[in-house]
Amino acid sequence: MTAKTKISRTYRLSQKTLDQINWLSSRMGDLNATDVITAAVAELYEHKRAEEPIAHLLPTGNGSYDLTVDGETLIRISEKTLKQLPDEVKDEMLAGLSEGGEALTYLVLAAVKEEEPIWINHEAISRVFGIQPEVDY
Repeated sequence: MTAKTKISRTYRLSQKTLDQINWLSSRMGDLNATDVITAAVAELYEHKRAEEPIAHLLPTGNGSYDLTVDGETLIRISEKTLKQLPDEVKDEMLAGLSEGGEALTYLVLAAVKEEEPIWINHEAISRVFGIQPEVDY
């Protein structure tokens, strides 16, 4: 269960937006304004999330981690590589909340910095991002 956090902020909404919230509230089963805003943000989030591949960093159980998008493993990195990331970036990846391209970039750069090997699934990257990487073997 996700805990609700109260955020103490002041948002300035136009009268038009307030009227729209009230209109939606009255037509959505008498939801309150908070419920209407929460539903609107959730819908917008899902819409944007569908546009951008979301990555999840998963432990393999043998000291390495797989970066996955839509169930496909893009790369595999070492735990040593993972330790190079800032905690907030690492936590976002482990929670499955990272944008795929950004996560991929962070991990490749961290692996290069640590001079650690990295396994790359070129076919999955091509499918997920719709690109054909140039690879010299």
